[in-house]
Amino acid sequence: MFLKTYVCDSCFHIQKRYRRSKCEECKSETFICDEWIAPTIQILNRKGYKTSFCCSGHVITIPYHFKEPDKEEVVILYHCWGCYIFFDIPQKELLKIKLPEGYELDKKHRKDPEPRTIRYSGQFAPGSYSEAIGGFHKSMSDLYEWASKLPNYIGCT
Repeated sequence: MFLKTYVCDSCFHIQKRYRRSKCEECKSETFICDEWIAPTIQILNRKGYKTSFCCSGHVITIPYHFKEPDKEEVVILYHCWGCYIFFDIPQKELLKIKLPEGYELDKKHRKDPEPRTIRYSGQFAPGSYSEAIGGFHKSMSDLYEWASKLPNYIGCT
């Protein structure tokens, strides 16, 4: 077994556990959350930007075939992929928020008639795996900084 990250449904306290349990602070229910995005989810929910689900994303490798008249080469491209947050606030309110660099409203996610998911649209980049991991960490850092600077959300305006 390994430690997982859980966030409280009520006070948004983050805790590490081997299995789901009640919040150690307020005894409310908890939900599992990716470790890298948990602090951002905590801030958003404490500020009133209720979220339903999220993913911190992954670094994936993609073999890309370059074909030229005199040679063929396979290059590995790395991509920070999949980071998203689904919000439980009206889309019209979400559209008023300036999203962090590299993030956009995902109009294709799920079959929600009112898309409320923001997704990281990172770029493909040849280079080392450690460079890709650095890009992933930067995207998480940028997202956290963005959430920290948001004003409190008090409902529809």
